[in-house]
Amino acid sequence: MRTKADIESYLMRSHLAYEEVADSMWVVSDPANRVTNLVVKQLGPILLFRLKVIDVPDAGREALFHKLLDLNATSLLHVAYGLEEGAVVLTHASEIESMDYNEFQAVVDEMAMAMTEHHEALSPYHRPSAPPAVKA
Repeated sequence: MRTKADIESYLMRSHLAYEEVADSMWVVSDPANRVTNLVVKQLGPILLFRLKVIDVPDAGREALFHKLLDLNATSLLHVAYGLEEGAVVLTHASEIESMDYNEFQAVVDEMAMAMTEHHEALSPYHRPSAPPAVKA
């Protein structure tokens, strides 16, 4: 049976920066491949991956959703775009028992590939954050 120690060994083998932020939950980063704040969480027999891509814009939502569905169908194998709390996210869930290092790395690699290859297609929908208010 796979355990938390197995997932930690996969993280070490991947040579990615990571930090355990809660019991059986890690935040993984690979800035060279536009992957920051990839959350990997063991939830019982399931291993979840979640990566926030962009906030959902107020304008152009229908076109964005169409583009995401198109990318899900034509460009992604292990992961999928979805919506969560007003954000576009890449997600993946697997039974931890059957996940080996190669599958773990394939999920991380596909998320990195999506962030790199889909950046241009999704950048028109990116809504920049408002600058912090300046107090006088």
